[in-house]
Amino acid sequence: MEDVGKPRKIDGKKSEKKADKSTFIVKERKNSEFVYNKNNTLMLTISAYELNSARDGYTPVKLNNMKLLDSMVKKNIYPHFKSYANTDESFSIGLYSDIEGNIKEICISYPKEAKLPIMATESFEDDVLSSDLKLIFDKNISYFRGTTSVDISCYYSIGFMQKGFIRKK
Repeated sequence: MEDVGKPRKIDGKKSEKKADKSTFIVKERKNSEFVYNKNNTLMLTISAYELNSARDGYTPVKLNNMKLLDSMVKKNIYPHFKSYANTDESFSIGLYSDIEGNIKEICISYPKEAKLPIMATESFEDDVLSSDLKLIFDKNISYFRGTTSVDISCYYSIGFMQKGFIRKK
């Protein structure tokens, strides 16, 4: 596990966008934007959990309250996708926790043409980080030995949101 603790490379043309309280990094890719708080550190460091997950293809991590996350997406993100034309696309949310499951960082990836305002990203981040959302996993199994962070990704289909806010399974 020689890569544990090393920086993670995130591809894309980098820019910064200032919101009210935070500055966000925006990585522009061919068809999407990847956005995260400039102060994030967990998501930018390769963890033992990530390497185990990549090797074994098994992710024994769940979110404690998906309906709560859905409500935050509906409040902060969905209004900006209501009239987005390409309903076949989706956006994703990465949730990064400490070894206790407390969510410390988020990132969002969405279609570039959707032009999600940075203030919506900041509001969403504030809601998630101040909520009771947690990642649930058994930190005592060997899969998590030596890790400092755990993460999951949640995917939302734009078309299904527009037809009643149904999350991708």
